[in-house]
Amino acid sequence: MRDGGTRKWVWWVGMGYAGLAMAMTWPMAIHLSSPYAAIKEDFGLWLWNLWWMKKALVDLGTSPYFTSYLFHPTGSSLVFHSLSPYHGIVGIPLQVLGAGVLATYNVLYLSSFVLAGVGMFLLVQELTGSLFGACFAGAAYAFSPFHTLTYAWTNLWAIQWFPFALLCAVRLLQVGRRFNGVGLAIFLALATFTDWHQPVFLLFTIVVLTLSCVASRQGITHLQPRWLRRLLWSLLLSGLLVSPLVFLVLRGFMSGDAILQTASWAVDFGLLGYRPPLGDVISYGVLLGWIPTAMAAYGAVRGLDFWMRRFAGLLLLFFVLSLGEGLKLPGLASPVLPMPFLLWRKLPLLGIIRGSFYFWLMVQACVAVLCGHGAKRLWERMAKWQGGQPSPSRVIAGGGLFALMLIEVAQAPLVPMRLSIHPVYQAIAEDGRGGAILDAPVGYSRQTTRIHAGWSMFLQTLHNHPLMGGYAQFDTRERLAFLDENPVLAVFTDQPVPVAANGWKDVATFRSFLHRNGITWVVIRKILRDPICDRQRVPGWSLGKLITLVAPAAVNGELRSFWNWPVYCGDWDGARMQEADALARDTLGDPVWDDDVLVAYRVP
Repeated sequence: MRDGGTRKWVWWVGMGYAGLAMAMTWPMAIHLSSPYAAIKEDFGLWLWNLWWMKKALVDLGTSPYFTSYLFHPTGSSLVFHSLSPYHGIVGIPLQVLGAGVLATYNVLYLSSFVLAGVGMFLLVQELTGSLFGACFAGAAYAFSPFHTLTYAWTNLWAIQWFPFALLCAVRLLQVGRRFNGVGLAIFLALATFTDWHQPVFLLFTIVVLTLSCVASRQGITHLQPRWLRRLLWSLLLSGLLVSPLVFLVLRGFMSGDAILQTASWAVDFGLLGYRPPLGDVISYGVLLGWIPTAMAAYGAVRGLDFWMRRFAGLLLLFFVLSLGEGLKLPGLASPVLPMPFLLWRKLPLLGIIRGSFYFWLMVQACVAVLCGHGAKRLWERMAKWQGGQPSPSRVIAGGGLFALMLIEVAQAPLVPMRLSIHPVYQAIAEDGRGGAILDAPVGYSRQTTRIHAGWSMFLQTLHNHPLMGGYAQFDTRERLAFLDENPVLAVFTDQPVPVAANGWKDVATFRSFLHRNGITWVVIRKILRDPICDRQRVPGWSLGKLITLVAPAAVNGELRSFWNWPVYCGDWDGARMQEADALARDTLGDPVWDDDVLVAYRVP
């Protein structure tokens, strides 16, 4: 550590970032039990993950990597599902104390700002020795618009372990202390238990930094063999810490329940237009903040030292990888320019990464490091303007720039979304018979929308009944076999599945299906297709898009729209709903509940 006084600053910096986290996400801190995005698809899934970890470990005393509460009655392995054990285990005490899954989720989300800011502060302080640069970089990293607009995706906002792991790796490569090796192992394990993409990126980064240090002849990198051995032992220790999870994954592969669907998301990116966070290269500056981006560029112009050159190279590498498999050229819909992500997709194990935008996690970290370097250079430049003497004007100028950055990236105040739970689910929660729920549309993940399944999974955290359907982030043989073996569900799914005969429409067959699978409730939601699903952004360039592009996040309509997605946006059409309702009515008689939202039947 370059500055022996850094330790005393960490607590003050941590409290400062905590205050900023509450201000930048206001009023989340006083409305923790409210959702700030529509509960559907992935958001409902991440909320369910928190509930299931507590349900499995505390209530059921079983492994969380298999559930019979989804895809009932067969259940489903969750080995290849993004379960995030770190958040699930940390969230258990909060839920035991009475917090709901929404409050638990929001507390964990707020904590990521504080941890991410402190981690980047320590990393940049180590690399630059500048308190101002470290504070600036920590805020730029923690409060980037990408971090805030990914509220509904835990695996995208949980960026707190990257700087801690990189800090330990840099220290280990510089001085080779065992303490740093143990720290690296711990933070790599935490990253692994947070999301499986993270150790892939960190290990890749550490390998690149190590090879770069070995190849360099500069004095700063006179690596000794014992330091490399300690790095190797650190990686082995991290592997030991995550070995239970690795064992489960290997056993899943050996059992044949392997991932089937690994198609890439967001294949093509364009140079013009605007569609964050996936669509167009030229808009990416908004996701980082223009002031942090400009500060990083200023630092590059003023000169890069050994470590900054390495992080600049990593920034370029991860940015190019984030562009997907092809880059659309201006004015052309096709062809596209092939990009390196095509090669990455061919690598063993690494090719399982379906979305190139995951690389943006490392882009953020690298830009923040370079931003801290630029802030240090500017701070030193201002000191020269004042003759090298401490000056209140420098503090005011630096503080003003810091405030402008926060104003640019601020997305507060947020609007708590109204959470409307249909009263029929309260009746289901109070139903002492137990049993499973056929909550239609079922929402399987085979080429169907996941919107409805995410909402059903969130409702399960309230009523505690198994579901016939569900949603997991990867299709496996086991799960698809369940769908194929239950053709009677064809009428209740988002899309028809092939069936050998039409017997599934027979009342007796359906009644037998319900009793055989222990279904006690059938709920059919009356969801029609929302026109907003078909709304297409017009490609090309315009003055309006340019204004939106340079607008601060606080007033950027495209970014802020991510906080207010519509609750329903699906394609379970009215004809399908009427067909399912007719079958249920013929089988079960009059419904318990029938209104404009849903119709519910209690199975006798």
